[in-house]
Amino acid sequence: GDAQGGAHTQATTSSQISPLQPAWFQCDLQNLRILKAITLDAMGLSHRAIELWNQCIAFTEAKMPPNDEASIVMRVQGALCALHMKDEAQARQHATVALQRHHLMFGGGIRRFRRRFQTEFCLALRPSPVAGSGGSSDNPLTNQNGEAVTPHDFLWPLGSE
Repeated sequence: GDAQGGAHTQATTSSQISPLQPAWFQCDLQNLRILKAITLDAMGLSHRAIELWNQCIAFTEAKMPPNDEASIVMRVQGALCALHMKDEAQARQHATVALQRHHLMFGGGIRRFRRRFQTEFCLALRPSPVAGSGGSSDNPLTNQNGEAVTPHDFLWPLGSE
């Protein structure tokens, strides 16, 4: 009686689980998207990686608590990926939202944001273009003074506070 009923209930519950409904399966899929985006970025396929970063952003904004730190991290990577593929408008949009949310949650403006993400900025997740290839080394990122700057200095300049 009880043992059979328990087994039946467990089997029914297990058979009703869809990988798209339970949150823990969705988090597994999110982790796989992140790994795939990192891999595509490392292969120089930023145009494919940005689709995944945008899916990661959408997931964190729909499934995580409001202003969760994960959405900030996804937006930072989305901004850097978009900038790498020379989509400055998308890069600036992600960069602006990341900074605004970080400031809302932790305060400190750009200085604290940059200090928090310094390690991520230093990671070599995307290949550096080869000189003469038409990449960004032929047309480096420049600030308002025309000086060459790093991607994080371009997106989150210290003087803009």
